[in-house]
Amino acid sequence: MLDRKDAVVFYRTHAVEYLLRPSMLRHQQLNAIDVESVSAVLLSWQHLRSGVNPDELPQCRVAAPNSLTDDAAVLSWRWDRSNETGRSINLGLALKYCREHGIRFLFVDVISIDQTLPKSLLLSDVLQLQDLFRAIPVIAAYDEQAVRPSDLGNTLQRPWILSELRVACQNPTRVTYIGYRYESGQTRSLSFANELSVIRSTGYADCILDILHGKVRMTDEGDLAVILSEYSDILSACHRTLSRGDYLLATFLLTAMHEKSQVVEDGQTEHNHGFRTSYGVLQFDRMGLQRFTLGPYTGHVRPYESARTLQFDGAPVAIWRSIMTSSFDRNWLEVFPAAASCIMGAIGVPQEGRETYETRHTNRTAFLRISKTAPTPAVSEYGISLGEEKWLECVPDPQGTTLGFNPKLWRR
Repeated sequence: MLDRKDAVVFYRTHAVEYLLRPSMLRHQQLNAIDVESVSAVLLSWQHLRSGVNPDELPQCRVAAPNSLTDDAAVLSWRWDRSNETGRSINLGLALKYCREHGIRFLFVDVISIDQTLPKSLLLSDVLQLQDLFRAIPVIAAYDEQAVRPSDLGNTLQRPWILSELRVACQNPTRVTYIGYRYESGQTRSLSFANELSVIRSTGYADCILDILHGKVRMTDEGDLAVILSEYSDILSACHRTLSRGDYLLATFLLTAMHEKSQVVEDGQTEHNHGFRTSYGVLQFDRMGLQRFTLGPYTGHVRPYESARTLQFDGAPVAIWRSIMTSSFDRNWLEVFPAAASCIMGAIGVPQEGRETYETRHTNRTAFLRISKTAPTPAVSEYGISLGEEKWLECVPDPQGTTLGFNPKLWRR
């Protein structure tokens, strides 16, 4: 276990190690599932009800995988492997799709990445594998038997899945969703293309707030320091120094200040309230906060509006605004420009580290905000009935769409 004073030095060293490692995609071959060699029995409908075990699938070595746009694909999936058999329904259905659509090679993290590597190197290779999500067709499979179809959005907000989809939604080829949870009376909230459009227009702040409120799960929350590579040093130090609640709230604030803010009009006046959350109630009292506290209410507010400072070790770092509406309360967090410096100073990040962090302001904004000029993939969605052992002729319509969603942008 590292001492607090050593945490920053260790993670800066780790970040350099990651940057200096040769890319696994540029300099070496990758293992892939040899789809043509998979037994027909494994891909039979009867067998797929319980899935396939990746350890039992034929593999091959593939060179220059990021150039195989015609006969290869990469899988983004919810790990749904059985504890008893190691089988995955999602992987099995993805393979069946590949076999029937002429895809010869399927790259999957559990096969393409050496799972025996030390964790730091393993996560490094996981990030590098995401280069494929930008270059070749993507197959996505996230259904779980115990999760309602309407809750798919929460699954897509799991940080590792979200990081893959943020790359995939800039893929110039295609993204195909394979799902089997389309029971009668249970529909998805949004189409998969609509979900991707939402991800493309947002960053990570919503995801982190969902973790704080228990809507989204994450096995190791320390991995955020790897996923949010532009924040690796400060998040590593926060994770080692702060309580869980303080660490996650600090991560939220650090990302929210670089994501899109919302301007609210009041007659002829415009007010920039900062980051607008999707929550009607922010449950600060249930986050397990220790060093973050709420300050007093401010008097400079409009009718039906409240505002309180959010403090870290007594120093104000943000303003929390809540406005009562006819439907539900709306909440914003305006993060102060000096918030990052305040948090870094309080957890012992040296002046040099704080100065380096400040110089990368533009990089963090670019990291969190996907360019509107980035390519858009063609998105298709395939449904399966395991009970009837067939592909569905069409996927049931979702419950609705988000404002401004244009499905034509995601079709070719």
